[in-house]
Amino acid sequence: MNQKQEQVKHKFTEYLNIYEFETVLPGSKDTIRFKPLTTGQIKKLLVYEKEDSIIIQEQALDELISSCIMSDDFDIDELYLQDRFFLLTEIRKKTKGEKYDFTFKCPKCESQILNSLNLDDLEVVTLPEEIDDAVALTDHIGVTLRHLKRKDFKLISKYINVKGRSETQINSEIQTGLFAAGIEAIATPDQIEENIDIESKMFLIDNLPTSAFEEIKKWYEENDFGIDMSVNVACKNEECDYTEKIDIPMGNFFF
Repeated sequence: MNQKQEQVKHKFTEYLNIYEFETVLPGSKDTIRFKPLTTGQIKKLLVYEKEDSIIIQEQALDELISSCIMSDDFDIDELYLQDRFFLLTEIRKKTKGEKYDFTFKCPKCESQILNSLNLDDLEVVTLPEEIDDAVALTDHIGVTLRHLKRKDFKLISKYINVKGRSETQINSEIQTGLFAAGIEAIATPDQIEENIDIESKMFLIDNLPTSAFEEIKKWYEENDFGIDMSVNVACKNEECDYTEKIDIPMGNFFF
């Protein structure tokens, strides 16, 4: 009898990781059933601890999330990016608890500050039922936009050229590409074009005036939803009065 068969015959295996939880996604409003992470699943993450590629990091998180989901009709590619991060946070809370500690280096006095927060206290914004998705970019061009899903990130990751580029350059290309992927239609005085290929969308984004591109970014900022992962931090050094609102560091989120 091999080790796996030996483990199965023991009664205690029936009681391992038996707890299930539910959460409602702020974007799709779908109810998702999931289990917390096991020690073995967290150990698998250690392989990616020093991985610089955002594409590989995101693939690892896909595997982690999918391994916890109990809902039969779950499709990670159809998750809004904000819902995906919200779900990841919910899994973390049920795995390690709501308390999260992280360090912050004060840029003024360089003190290392330990911060502790309750993840349940973070604000969660739901996606409104109705959103004006039309954005005028110039006097002659407008676009219809939509919120982005995991499948959009995968599409852009395959489309961009990563050969010979730094991770900073790749990340920049992905961010720009995501803005292109969210374009549903392009309107001009002549017509409204739909079902546009990604190359054409990217060409539009790359050739827009900076002011027009800012209008697209503004739409996503104004219509954002999901969990707000920013927090106010203050230096605890009595001789320093530095304060700042920062994005919560995620380096040890599951460790």
